[in-house]
Amino acid sequence: MKKIGIITMHRVLNYGSSLQAYALYLKIKHIGYDCEIIDYQYPNEYHQNEKNKKTIKDRTLFFLLRVAFFILYRGRLQKKRFGDFFRKNIVLTRNYENREALYSNPPKCDIYMAGSDQVWNPNSMKGDSVFFCDFAGNNKKVSFASSFSVSSIPTEYEEIYKKNLASFAHIGVRESNGVTMVNSLVNKEATEVCDPTLLLTKNEYQALAGESEIKIKKPYILVYALSYAFKPYPALDSVVENIRKQTKMNVVYLHVNSIDHYHIGHSITSAGPNEFVRLFMDASFIVTSSFHGTAFAINFERPFYSIIPNEATDDSRIYSLLKKVGAETRCVMSSQKIDSDLSIEMDYKNVSERLSKYREESIAFLKKELSSE
Repeated sequence: MKKIGIITMHRVLNYGSSLQAYALYLKIKHIGYDCEIIDYQYPNEYHQNEKNKKTIKDRTLFFLLRVAFFILYRGRLQKKRFGDFFRKNIVLTRNYENREALYSNPPKCDIYMAGSDQVWNPNSMKGDSVFFCDFAGNNKKVSFASSFSVSSIPTEYEEIYKKNLASFAHIGVRESNGVTMVNSLVNKEATEVCDPTLLLTKNEYQALAGESEIKIKKPYILVYALSYAFKPYPALDSVVENIRKQTKMNVVYLHVNSIDHYHIGHSITSAGPNEFVRLFMDASFIVTSSFHGTAFAINFERPFYSIIPNEATDDSRIYSLLKKVGAETRCVMSSQKIDSDLSIEMDYKNVSERLSKYREESIAFLKKELSSE
């Protein structure tokens, strides 16, 4: 049985990163391959050194914000839940704490895969060629749903991208602009595929949801707001208030931004991946500025609105997904004013059919790239 080794950014305490690694790992196992996630520590000193090209003032502020972030949000309970999730659900290689450790003794696999999420985002990886599987030598390399999350590569990293992208046997990217970027960088064909979290159906997530330690019985509006890629305010707050007034439902905030909204609703700051899945599965309505928040809302057929960046921003991840499944009307620009009642109901017939087709096409691509020589 062939062994597949996946390199991805699973080590961060992030729901989407953890669940995309889980879903891709599980689907490869379902197809019939042995599989393991390469436990590469990200971030490590390489990425921190790149980030530290800042003024002392910026570094000090960044440090204080991180301290506050971990104290207020990343509590011990949440870290435990993430750790338990990986130990129970995913086979990891030995831990590679830095680039040198991985290069000196890489895991032995038949095929190496650059996994999903923002593994090719130059703002995150900082030219780290590990995420192009350059440690794999002459072994076969493929990618599945790798995301650039930008529309152009900085000049300082361009040669790294060109050299490494050319070495892949097959390239699957997560957004339509990724297809264009691969072609422009190396004149190589790439295929748009779904995010790995969408490879699994709602029913295949039931087991994770059943292990959640957080269960909310009353109907609620779930708000999952991220602001590291763009600022979703004031539109997000306006949408939440609009839906709350119409439905009279409680509001449940998930993630760090909930600290600013204690006066509006219930705040959850210790959820792990299992709790994340359960909260989305049980929500009566969802408001999010997250790509994976949008993906899970669609997969679980929950009515939702996604806040997306203004047109001037090159981050197209959310809109690309909405367009693919025919749900463009469920997006709101971050600067948009809400001056009338928003639609509460959502017809999922066409959206679910298109998602199912997208999923089937993506699984077919995954099978092809793993089976071809």
